[in-house]
Amino acid sequence: MRLAGVLVRRLAMLPLVLLGVVLVTFFISRVAPGDPAQLVAGPRASPEAVAAIRERLNLDAPILEQFTAYVGALARGDLGQSIMSDRPVAEEIFSYMPATLELMLCAFLLTLLVGVPLGVLTALYRDRWPDIGGRVVAIAGISIPTFWLGLLLLLLFYSVLGIAPGAGRLDSSVVAPRLRRAFMWSTV
Repeated sequence: MRLAGVLVRRLAMLPLVLLGVVLVTFFISRVAPGDPAQLVAGPRASPEAVAAIRERLNLDAPILEQFTAYVGALARGDLGQSIMSDRPVAEEIFSYMPATLELMLCAFLLTLLVGVPLGVLTALYRDRWPDIGGRVVAIAGISIPTFWLGLLLLLLFYSVLGIAPGAGRLDSSVVAPRLRRAFMWSTV
């Protein structure tokens, strides 16, 4: 019964959390420095072009009217147009979904294959060298900024080992031979 109570409380909080997210995203986009219409139009746009974009994006309306239009569009599933590609934002999100799911699956498998055995090992050898090594790795993983760790891992797997591509997604027909070549020393 305790789990059901937690679920009910969480579901009851969901509308408030969604309202908070909507409010924060709306007001951050309005408080950010710069004029969104000028950003869309470009730095050399004429004042008339900027005014036309401001009208098209409903930026010339009062803030309450803008918020109402924003919430109405979200309720319909309309996330708007991307400023960078001029495509619908929903299309942009869905175009990157396969890569995101692939990355999530790889992270999950890495957690299962490396994290869980290391956790068991550190628990079995408490206060001995495997436990201390596990603590060092865990503290380093938490302490090192993600962007820096990502760059270091990219350097290791791309430059040093030559396994992963420098940019883009993995291609199994390219990665499998690289893995064999990189770890050939272990079979010798």
